Amino acid sequence: MNISFLVLSILLIATNKPIEVNDVVPPTVLQDIKGRSIKLPVASHVTIISFASKSTAERAGELTRAVRVNFPNVVLVSVIDVSSYPSLFSGMVKSKLKTRHEEAVVEARTAFQKVGKTVPDDLDARIHLVPDFEQTWCKLFGAVETDATAYFALIGRDGRLKAFYGQDAVYSLLEKALLPETP
Repeated sequence: MNISFLVLSILLIATNKPIEVNDVVPPTVLQDIKGRSIKLPVASHVTIISFASKSTAERAGELTRAVRVNFPNVVLVSVIDVSSYPSLFSGMVKSKLKTRHEEAVVEARTAFQKVGKTVPDDLDARIHLVPDFEQTWCKLFGAVETDATAYFALIGRDGRLKAFYGQDAVYSLLEKALLPETP
């Protein structure tokens, strides 16, 4: 268990409420399925975190792919709620997510090519699938109904949660990502 996970768990238990819009996102480090560390919030970058489960992952993937192609400077992190799987199956879940990561890279490459945009050389390194076995990250942001809808959290360049939406409102989220931030 990493320290960031422990700190976030304690924060969530102590406050018993999710991060709210305008709150500072507590500094933490997530580890994606490929073992890469993602430090949140990402300094000087707009970051979108998607939260989905198996039943909402396809739609969330379509939306994050659209963001990736249309707004390539936005940092994207996909948190996958796998809390419904017994811990006995964690190895199988990780294996499936590793395969899904490779598929996501191919799908993103195809999406860039389809609209005539240059595929970033570091595309693989830009795709982060983070398994959430205990629903810790989901709960921290209030994304607890991931079987019903995917959620999207927008973290501003200042490290504050700027917006939190279900999948149907994601385009409003994109508009906010493009507006210049004021101090």
